[in-house]
Amino acid sequence: MKRWTMDDVNRVANKPPRGKYGAKKVQIDGIWFDSKAEGARYSQLKMMTDTGLINWVECHPKFPVGIKGIFICDVELDFRYYDVKRDGIVYEDVKGKDNALSALKRKLVEAEYGITVELIK
Repeated sequence: MKRWTMDDVNRVANKPPRGKYGAKKVQIDGIWFDSKAEGARYSQLKMMTDTGLINWVECHPKFPVGIKGIFICDVELDFRYYDVKRDGIVYEDVKGKDNALSALKRKLVEAEYGITVELIK
């Protein structure tokens, strides 16, 4: 007899599973976000777009990372947008709780692409 897990229950109930740290996934404008904090930041960025502070916002941009021509992994940040005041592109990663792996992935992207990833808590 199969033991049911919470992922099984969520799948049957058509609910997204919770994240590793208990974060609840949310959907806004048809886009799934890994946490309420990430969804709230998206709502802020949408308002900033409406007021002209930023020109556009992209959710979940992916960055392939490789070393010496060997593919290592894809790193997915939370947001990329154009900030009018700074006159440049901003990269953000929203974390309720940061861990060593996510910090390493941010550093890999920064080294590979020559960008700075801002951590939003």
